[in-house]
Amino acid sequence: MPITGRWGPSLACFLALFAGSVTAVPDLAFPFNSQVPPVAYVSQPYEFAFSPSTFVSDGPQISYTLSNGPNWLKLDSVYHRFTGTPVEKDVGANTFDLIASDQTGELSTSITLMVVESTDLEPDELVLPQLEQAGPTSPPTSLLLHPLQRFYLPFSNSTFRGTNESTNYYAVSADNSPLPSWIQYDPSLLLFSGTSPPLVSASATPQTYGVLLIASNIPGFAEAAVHFDIIIRHHILAFSTTSQVYDVSESVTFKTPPLRSKLQLDGQLIEDAQITSVDMDGPEWVKLDREQLSLSGTPGPSVGNTTVTIHVEDIYNNTAHVSILLQVQTSSVVDLGTLADVNVTLGVIGGATVESFWKQHQCHSHIPKCHAECQWLDRLASGAGLCNDINTIYWGNGDSDRFRSQSNEPVF
Repeated sequence: MPITGRWGPSLACFLALFAGSVTAVPDLAFPFNSQVPPVAYVSQPYEFAFSPSTFVSDGPQISYTLSNGPNWLKLDSVYHRFTGTPVEKDVGANTFDLIASDQTGELSTSITLMVVESTDLEPDELVLPQLEQAGPTSPPTSLLLHPLQRFYLPFSNSTFRGTNESTNYYAVSADNSPLPSWIQYDPSLLLFSGTSPPLVSASATPQTYGVLLIASNIPGFAEAAVHFDIIIRHHILAFSTTSQVYDVSESVTFKTPPLRSKLQLDGQLIEDAQITSVDMDGPEWVKLDREQLSLSGTPGPSVGNTTVTIHVEDIYNNTAHVSILLQVQTSSVVDLGTLADVNVTLGVIGGATVESFWKQHQCHSHIPKCHAECQWLDRLASGAGLCNDINTIYWGNGDSDRFRSQSNEPVF
């Protein structure tokens, strides 16, 4: 019925304002349990930040509180983050209310967290080699795409360990919001596909989209997850392979093969003039050849496995990274000290008994090794190669060149 009379316009304004205030109350946009929250484990710290798009409001800020929440769980309203450590009595479904409020009102929604003893699920296969099937990559786990580029990104069934026929696979954005509309996900194939979005201008900065691939044997909850990024940029600078492994030995100088031919800009070998800087993250004993993009150095005796990362920047301010794992092999040579004091005459075959040495040091596996200066020294073992079977060391065999030392006083 039309509003008439002396109060008509005022009443109409009041109703309009009242209707506006009603619509400003927080609204549930992305239900909490649709975000695949992680499972909580007994006696292990728990943390989960639910998506900022869980509730929407016309107000400037939304605050959050819990109603009937479990004693072990705390809520940080500012960062919408749950934390806590459950105990044995908390095992099972923990259901309570999450309340969102602003200056116009509040809205409550029921949510559930699951607490279990343990899980067999965990990430297994590396992510970066799988991303390389879809295109150029950047460590640690980024797929690089041009704007409006079609892509297909399959993941292996062995990405997670501990799966079974009933394992569920989910995918959400890194902030636990839904995937962007241009990313399609097929859980039956563990396949991501789609067409990358455009960039607003030729000078636009690269755009990064984080994705979580989740595995769970508890429907609706995450037990294990792997993270990767999809980065959209106009120009792509990348190594054809972004990780290398080389074996090196203690106290032995090494040089890795050059990686210059593996660096490409937009699918083509990059020219020297297009490179603006080359740098490295690594220890001081590793040296970088900036022209060939290779490493060299001499590992010390106490050095363990070392990861070195090379960074190359181009004229478009893109940076390519390659990680090189130097696996240091421990030397099997052991210094046994002085075996025996002997007199050596050039050109004369002789020998020395060292049985007492083996008994003194109780050596069971180390074969004596000469210094480089006395490689002419012959070592003969009478038994199966164990130290206690080597009782005499002989030198010389009648060939003067065989046992001639550069000095007249060989060193043992």
